[in-house]
Amino acid sequence: NEQVYTTLANTLKVADEHIRYDECAKKVIANISVAALILKTCTDEFAEFDAEYIADNCIGHVSIAESAAHQDHGRGLDGDERLECLNSESSSINEGTVHFDVKFRANLPKENGKSISLMINLEMQKKDNPGYAVATRGIYYSARMISEQYGTVFRESEYHKIQKAYSIWICPEPTKKRKNSIIKYCITEKELYGKSFTDYKDYDKMNVVIVNLGDMEGAIDNQALDFLGTLFSIKMSFEEKKEKLGSKYGIKMTKELERDLSEMCSLSFGIEEIGIRKGIEQGVEEGTFKTLLRLVEKGKITIVDAAETAGVGVDALLKKKEEYERSGE
Repeated sequence: NEQVYTTLANTLKVADEHIRYDECAKKVIANISVAALILKTCTDEFAEFDAEYIADNCIGHVSIAESAAHQDHGRGLDGDERLECLNSESSSINEGTVHFDVKFRANLPKENGKSISLMINLEMQKKDNPGYAVATRGIYYSARMISEQYGTVFRESEYHKIQKAYSIWICPEPTKKRKNSIIKYCITEKELYGKSFTDYKDYDKMNVVIVNLGDMEGAIDNQALDFLGTLFSIKMSFEEKKEKLGSKYGIKMTKELERDLSEMCSLSFGIEEIGIRKGIEQGVEEGTFKTLLRLVEKGKITIVDAAETAGVGVDALLKKKEEYERSGE
């Protein structure tokens, strides 16, 4: 019927817009200025450096699209530069294939004449409870970035050459209890008996960072949450984001970044609007079920009449009744 068709059409539209939103989001975090700020705010190694310095000196292999407008008004963080990412696919005959959202190598300033490289993976995770712990998946991704170094970064027993891996997960829509939090998972040493003489750097090879964004209501005193919250807010307009990213974080908008961010804003508003409509429809439907079941309980109508009025089968209505009873409604 028409209602089913409309619901299906809305569902398909939301699914399509979610896919397009995810693609735009990946392009945004692959932008070198955005990646530089993520490295500064979410990793220990880059915390002491300015984002501009990181963008200019620590992230190599970039492709330049079009020149940023007003570049002569101070360098700032160039919104045109996008990471030329490493192969985002990790394939192994025995381990299968993993598709990373964004993956690249970042180089720390030389220490004792030696340059230190880190493997960085950035992931967009819409929900923080997809049926598994995001931290567990992050550990797996980090492990894959380490294992794939064999044969290129190190060979045979050259384990001292292994490069540290970071898997950073950005969750724009976490559950309420996790909002506005940044959690890091890493390998730590625990002396069970006796004294360890192992250098921290020898086992500090894998970090997972999960950034759970909030609603951007009120002041946020954490730079990562404020910056990423601005990027992925569904309540801020494109112009508001553009102004804040430029004035507070020095990111200059150019055609490429402006297009991706603008489309992402449009899609997020569309998804939210359909989601609200869908929620209202579901709320009305649930209210109808509950009212009919109360009338059945009072003996005003039969269960058959209630099911017919609701447009569902008797079994389906009884199942709803059981669900309400289990949840205490």
